Amino acid sequence: MCEFCEGPLLPMGTPDPRHSVRCSACSALVSAGASFCPQCGDPLAQQQAATAEHECPGCQAEGNRSMMVTWRLMPTPQRLEGHAVHGCRRCGGVWVDRETFDVMVQSAVDQGVGDGRSVGVHRRELTMQGKVTYRACPGCGHTMNRRNFARISGVIVDECRNHGTFFDAGELEDVLGFVRSGGLLLARRRETEALERERQRATTPQPTTTGSLLSTPVDPMSGMTNQVLLAEVDLGVAFVRWAGRWIRNMFR
Repeated sequence: MCEFCEGPLLPMGTPDPRHSVRCSACSALVSAGASFCPQCGDPLAQQQAATAEHECPGCQAEGNRSMMVTWRLMPTPQRLEGHAVHGCRRCGGVWVDRETFDVMVQSAVDQGVGDGRSVGVHRRELTMQGKVTYRACPGCGHTMNRRNFARISGVIVDECRNHGTFFDAGELEDVLGFVRSGGLLLARRRETEALERERQRATTPQPTTTGSLLSTPVDPMSGMTNQVLLAEVDLGVAFVRWAGRWIRNMFR
């Protein structure tokens, strides 16, 4: 027993038995969340005999029909059968209901090794290339929203807030890898920093426009500023003086 963390003392490279499962083929100890046994390669993700009740949203949006099959991913000691997800054999897309996805994300958080620093977080690079396609939710048929998971992951997923999320091939793995590497910690930190900047901007006095005309008192009768009135008076006096000199010259 470790005197610091009270965990079991194991040879280097041996998975922690507290967070591991046994491979059904070779009985090797495998870290929780793995989909394949590193010893014999046997898949830990088991396919159920029954076909899912809905078609693949990705194939359906392209005018093709493909029924999804149910798989069990990421088995843990608490959930030996794994999490039920629906996969498409044609395009590799995955549909995960909302409750299951929340559990999978929390499981990835618990297995996380990142500290939320930008350098160590696994993210995709967003590109504007490719056709944008909106998919229909297999649960309600309504068009799903496209969003960048956690705003900074770079993985654009199709989400129905009421039923679940559809991932193109490889996106679910990238999302869980983003979470395990501390991506949610980084996202929360950046969100906190953004809120702090907004708070400071709201509490900082904004400079006011102070022009001479805006700060000069206005005459209530004419509606003009006093400076404008004085300028007109000076102009009138100058005209009268010029007219007087012109008249004197005319009658000399």
